[in-house]
Formats: sequence, C-alpha cells, structure tokens
Amino acid sequence: MRSLCKEARQRERDVVTNVLKHSNVVLSTCVGAGSRLLNQLEFDMVIIDEAAQGLEVACWIPILKLKESGGKCVLAGMLL
Repeated sequence: MRSLCKEARQRERDVVTNVLKHSNVVLSTCVGAGSRLLNQLEFDMVIIDEAAQGLEVACWIPILKLKESGGKCVLAGMLL
C-alpha cells in the first residue's frame, strides 16, 4: 500500500511539473512562487498585483525567477 501511495504521489508531481513547464501563464501568490513545484522554472515576465500592499521580501521571490536574459517585472498598484 505504501509503495502504491508513493508511486501515485510521484506520478502526480511529474504530471503537475510537466503541465507547469508547458504553460503559457502560471498564477501564484508571491510566496507560492517559491514552492518546490516551481523550483526549476524561469519566467519571461512577472506581474505583481497590489504591489503596494505586499511585503518587499515576498515580492523578491517571483522576481528572482525571471530569466536573466530580458525578463520583465510589472509592479501594479504601487504607491509612489
């Protein structure tokens, strides 16, 4: 039973990872962008909504996942 449960969890992780790698858009919270499922992913663009209400340290999590070659970040709802 344990072996089957372990295999099922691994297959589920593989499917989710495959879906995320081939997705055009991934939605997440700032802290959720640091999850294991998104570890190996880099993004062309990161959009942080309600940036004025977010903690700076939390906003850095998705920003650090930008591709080094030309990744863009949009901070929406930011107070100046």
